[in-house]
Amino acid sequence: MATDSGVLQRVRRSLQSLRQAAGLRVDAVPVVIAAFSGGADSLALVILLKDLERLGLLRLVAVHVDHGVRPGSDQEAQTVAMVAGRLEVAFRAERIGDGNLARHTGVGVEEAMRRERYRILADAAADLGADAIATGHHRRDHAETVLLHLMRGAGTHGAAGMREISAMTVPWWPDRNDVRGVTLWRPLLREEPSALRALVEARHLPIVDDPSNRSEAYRRNAVRHRVLPLLETVVPGAEGNLAAFAERAAEDDEALDAIARDALSGVGDRLPRIALAGAPVAIQRRMIRGWIVLRAPGVDLTADRTEAVRLLVERNEGGKAVEIGAGWSVRLEAGSAVVVPPR
Repeated sequence: MATDSGVLQRVRRSLQSLRQAAGLRVDAVPVVIAAFSGGADSLALVILLKDLERLGLLRLVAVHVDHGVRPGSDQEAQTVAMVAGRLEVAFRAERIGDGNLARHTGVGVEEAMRRERYRILADAAADLGADAIATGHHRRDHAETVLLHLMRGAGTHGAAGMREISAMTVPWWPDRNDVRGVTLWRPLLREEPSALRALVEARHLPIVDDPSNRSEAYRRNAVRHRVLPLLETVVPGAEGNLAAFAERAAEDDEALDAIARDALSGVGDRLPRIALAGAPVAIQRRMIRGWIVLRAPGVDLTADRTEAVRLLVERNEGGKAVEIGAGWSVRLEAGSAVVVPPR
């Protein structure tokens, strides 16, 4: 039985936006992978997407990733598989290999798990020929992401938080494995988590509650359990306001990126100083970031490294170089910046 609710209609409209973004034919039925942890949010996502599958609007495969870092995670995977069976959803269970998390040096366990999870989802998408990977991120997740980015000193791009539909390269960190481009779809980004949980509870399905989600050792959890509730006491509705701010920031971010792309038109492997001259500093930074991203795969270009490259070009410091991460650097030669790969 399909869920007759406003949220289902909003997800259906979001699916139409996904089809347009992916350039699918009118008669094409998109294949969607749902990241399925078994928690209330991902379970709501699978329920809603299954309802759309019954309407013939998509083909759904739920993928569960066992991180293998907690005792009992294998039993949770069995519960998730059982729920998928009850919902008659095509299902795959994957487990992060022993030692894979340890390969991610210099980052915390939370980020290492995120990287390996997306690697598995990207591999599954390639294997199944999926058009998108859907996640159950909702409005509170969006607000948390905005706060985390702002606290790290992010600019407009970080303030935009998450996008409903976005392109992602996996791996986005330095790695020798194959790089895959995937489309991320977050159809629940405007939904309240309490409404999603109510939708799940109405189906009387077991919910897998990950105890690590309560641990404030993880920065996101600390924001969720301490910072956001405090903001709500000071300014009721702060969570929704942050999410709305992110949407407006995303519009501004896209407009500025479009200007930067136009300014980069015709620029090849060498970025001349003259191409940056006269452009506002904000556009210069975006031009530099867009130019480097295409030439240094796997580099997570930070704001301070972007600014260092901009100053290198502005000051015309010929012969000097700026390290941009993972062994890559940018050098100024004969009035143009060039990307230098690792030795």
